[in-house]
This record gives sequence, structure tokens and C-alpha cells, in this order.
Amino acid sequence: MKNLGSGLVQALARKRAGSNALDSQLAEAASVVLAKWTGLSTAAATKSRDSEPKIDGNHDTDADPLELADTHIQRIILRTEQDIADTDVASTVERSVESLGYLCLKPKLKEHVVQNTKLLQALFSAAQKTESMSLKFATIMLIRNLTQYRPVLSEEQKRMQQLQQLNKRAQAGAADANSKRTVGDDIKDGTAQDSEESPMDAPEYVAKRSALVCNAGAIGVLVSATQSKRQASDSMKDAVAETIVSLATSQKLRGLLVQQGAVRALLAVLTRDAPKATTAKDEPYMPRPLLQKRDKDVGFALAKIAISVPPHLAFHDPREIVRLLLSLLAEDTETQALLMKFEALLALTNLASVEPNTANDVRGYMACELNGMSLVEICVLSEHPLVRRAATELICNLVYDPQVFERFVGDADKY
Repeated sequence: MKNLGSGLVQALARKRAGSNALDSQLAEAASVVLAKWTGLSTAAATKSRDSEPKIDGNHDTDADPLELADTHIQRIILRTEQDIADTDVASTVERSVESLGYLCLKPKLKEHVVQNTKLLQALFSAAQKTESMSLKFATIMLIRNLTQYRPVLSEEQKRMQQLQQLNKRAQAGAADANSKRTVGDDIKDGTAQDSEESPMDAPEYVAKRSALVCNAGAIGVLVSATQSKRQASDSMKDAVAETIVSLATSQKLRGLLVQQGAVRALLAVLTRDAPKATTAKDEPYMPRPLLQKRDKDVGFALAKIAISVPPHLAFHDPREIVRLLLSLLAEDTETQALLMKFEALLALTNLASVEPNTANDVRGYMACELNGMSLVEICVLSEHPLVRRAATELICNLVYDPQVFERFVGDADKY
């Protein structure tokens, strides 16, 4: 369908918006279709581990992604200058933002979009003001695509990924009778690497993009989505949590996240399954692993923030996040879970470093009331040296509490 209709859709997309209302609507609709085709083809290529899609397209009938992006950028800037409360204006902006989100699956276009400060400021300002939850969601998904880091993979997962890549190349080579390239060639020159590992998706690039979108007002959009008069959908709450995790990965942005209300936004999107800030009287066992991915994302983001920002500045009551962080310690030993566990230990250490016997002192609450000490002791026996070290540092801070101290020295006279 794409090959047959691409030329027609491109022709419709190039209609001048000023000719008449119908042509303007057709041009907008056609450009949205082209953007989604382009974005979906990128996603499909990544999923199948084929070679990285080129930004200028592979066929004459393919639309130029850069040209499409500029079309939607100009449309967003133009429309956001109008009354965003108007339903038609909000719908037009929403479609263009959604299209830009699809196009930003291409790493080169992420850089192109994020460098346009005028676009980001206009869009984020409009998204905060509008009551359209659809526009807010489209904007958050765009921010998410711009700031998402690569997943953390274990060595085994990396090897499995490479084997899948080699298998795909072998199948492609068998299908192409004219191909002289072999799987062995791919191994020798290193081209069997994951196709989605574009240099522009490297951590340093993502960190720069995160700083740019935050400076343009992205955090305000995320917070407004959780404070809107209309109920946010589960998909929007998931996107808010995932996006804030990405933004909090950069240490330089954690203070800004706290200043602009990201902590309250995170707590607002927790699911009903998330542990609450209560004692363990009704739950005598250790905190259990979180069941919902969104809760894990929220806990992970709060852990990152708690590492860098003083607890009395970041949290109204540190107790409201202690139970959530302890649940991260109960996660399994996968690479991502180990990272969560390590950062949760660092965050708990920071929370347990306040002056003893003050309002923000959570040592006794953490170690005894919530039975968190048992989890910390398990972490001391972890196979990972950084987890062991972080758990030991946490214990050193916890022993300032009399109950924790008694736990360690109570039976000392027996030896």
C-alpha cells in the first residue's frame, strides 16, 4: 500500500495551505500519513535488526523525512501562535506533534528537532495551557522519544542480540544471490553490531537533548499532565514516568526536576499496587518487588533524585518514598534490576544521613518498622561489588539509630 500510494500522498502533502480550506486539510492529513509511514518503517527496521534506515530514504517514492519534519515544525509554530483553546487549532497541532514523534524515531531527526528552540518553547507553552489531553499526550511522547536512553543490557543479552543480528544477515545473504558478503565478513569488520546503536543515541547526545528540552519547558508539560482537571490515562501516566526517569539520568537536571514539581508528578502517577508510606504492622514480611513497570520507573526516578538532592529539599516527607525504594531492593538480579538496586541503596543512604532524632530522620522507620534491614543485609551478600559496597555504606548510616545499633551489638557479650 505504501509503495502504491506514496506518490499520491506526497502530491497531496505538497498542496499549498493557502489555496483553500479543503486543500489545507488534505495537505495536513497527507503529511501526517507520510510521517507515520516513515516512522513505522524505521521502527520495523530496528525491530527486525536490519541495517540502519537512511535519512534520505531508499526509494524514489519515499518522502524526505527532513522535509516532512520541517513541514510539521512550521505548522506547529504557526498554529501555536493562534488560540490553542480552539478545538480545531489544538487538533491540528496534535496531529503534527504526533507525526513529529514518529519521525523522531530517526536519531538524526532528533537532533534536528531539539535544536529548534522556537519550536520547543512554543509547543511546550501550548501543551501546558491546553485542556486537550490528546495534545498533552502527543507532546509527552515526543519528549520521551527525544530523551530516551538505550536499555542497559547484560553481556549475555548483548551476545544474544548479536546472534540475532547475524542470523538476520545470514537469511538476507541467502536470499540475495548476487551478494558476495558473508556473515564472517560482518564479524571481522564489526558490522554485526545492533543497528539501533546510532552514535546520536549515545548517552552524551541524549543528555544534551534532555538539557535542551528541559530548558525549553518540558518538565512543565509533564507536571501539568498530572495536575489537569481531566483524568490522565494509564498510557499518559506510563509516559510521564518513563520520561522523568530519562531526564533524571542526567545529574545536572535533578535539581531542576525538583524545583519544577517532578517529584509530586511522580507520586501522582503511582498505581494502586504501589506500596504506601505506612508501617509494616499489617505486612510482617519484607517489602516485595514492585508489580507494575510504572511503579518501578517512579521508584527509579525518585532514587536518582534522592541521590543528588538533599532530602529536606526534595521531599515534603522522606517517609513517602522509603517503602518504594526498599521495594527496589527486592528486585531480581537482571542488569537493569541491579542498577535500580544500586541506586536505591545510594538514595536510602542519603536519606539516612540526616541529623539523628530530627523530623526527617527515617533510620528507625526504614530499618525496623518496614523491616528494611533484612533486605539491606541480603544486599551485603550480593555478587556485585558495587551493590555490596552501597549496602555496607547504608548500614553505617543506619547504626546511628538505637534500635539498629542494638540489633548489631545486643548479643555481643555472648562472644
